[in-house]
Amino acid sequence: MEFPHSPLWSCTLINITATVTHTGFLDQRVSIISILYLPRGGFLKHLYETRPGQELYRWLQQRVSPPELYGTQSLFIGYRTDLGSTTKLDLFAYSPSLRRIRRQPQPRREDRLPNSAETIDDLIGRDAWEFTWRILGVDTLYDTVRFPVTR
Repeated sequence: MEFPHSPLWSCTLINITATVTHTGFLDQRVSIISILYLPRGGFLKHLYETRPGQELYRWLQQRVSPPELYGTQSLFIGYRTDLGSTTKLDLFAYSPSLRRIRRQPQPRREDRLPNSAETIDDLIGRDAWEFTWRILGVDTLYDTVRFPVTR
């Protein structure tokens, strides 16, 4: 849903990615991501006190591999959204060859990332209000199932 693939606390994340591109090749990348998670009260403050339009997190990503991407950086600024505040992400990119920071246009969330089968939606998720919901019934679970069976 609304929660990205990163932890809901400030930390440094080493992101090692290997994906198959849309043309069928293997693409391997390594990035170091510094994450600043702004709701200081953690997950509950995120849910109950952060208002739509407020900034939730900042990711500063430094690419270290492959060599042709070494030194490129991206700054992702994520916001809480609702029907009125629809801006989910601001994105800035630094290129060592240009020696400039460029603001990127609002990403189309369903488009693939470069050389990847992933989309922005795969990284940052969609909000519950963006789906159509229908209750099919109510079940109460008493037992949990663990796969594979290790006992």
